[in-house]
Amino acid sequence: MRKLLTGVLVLLMAAGMLVVFTACGGDHELVGIWTWDIDSSVHYVFNADGTGNRGGDSQNIHPSWIQDFRWSIHDDDMLLLRFAEDDIGNELWEMSVSGNVLNLVMYSNRAQNFNYIRVGG
Repeated sequence: MRKLLTGVLVLLMAAGMLVVFTACGGDHELVGIWTWDIDSSVHYVFNADGTGNRGGDSQNIHPSWIQDFRWSIHDDDMLLLRFAEDDIGNELWEMSVSGNVLNLVMYSNRAQNFNYIRVGG
């Protein structure tokens, strides 16, 4: 009985890791480099392994800043960013991709609505 329960637990863990991997990247349309349509020195990078960063060297925001995160997609259009820095925490964005344009709308404050242009993949 113990071996059976251990086997079931291992299968559930493997299935969970597969779901997380699928949700985090691979060939997802979000994978790539995106620059803000208002200031091309501000960027997002979404790596296929579910890691990424945002930042830039913009005088409009804050000079030379980079924030590392882990990302995942939920319900096909909700982007969760989990930042390494404790003072940032997590962010939830509604996202859509249309051609080479990424639109991000902050879930908790819809006034924060930004467009990014794909510049690399």
